[in-house]
Amino acid sequence: MAKTTWGRKETIVWPYHIPIYAYSAAFAAAALTFVFVCAWIRFATTPLQRYYLPLYERTSAIGAFSKTHRSNYRVLFVAGHGLSPRRLKTPM
Repeated sequence: MAKTTWGRKETIVWPYHIPIYAYSAAFAAAALTFVFVCAWIRFATTPLQRYYLPLYERTSAIGAFSKTHRSNYRVLFVAGHGLSPRRLKTPM
């Protein structure tokens, strides 16, 4: 006599072995952050700031990851009676 199998064969594994919801939440957060930063750059900055932003980001990244980067600067504000303050950068 043949062996009879009752019920159905389950193919869905529950709960999943990988955290799908956590991965999708992290991806959605990163995507929304990118969209909001792009919107901020487009609508809240001046054209001159948008022009210099890639150069600023490149030099700050090089300074953060370079072991030979040793420049230290102090910012000095110079002001006088009836004059607006201005910055003078002096090396340490």
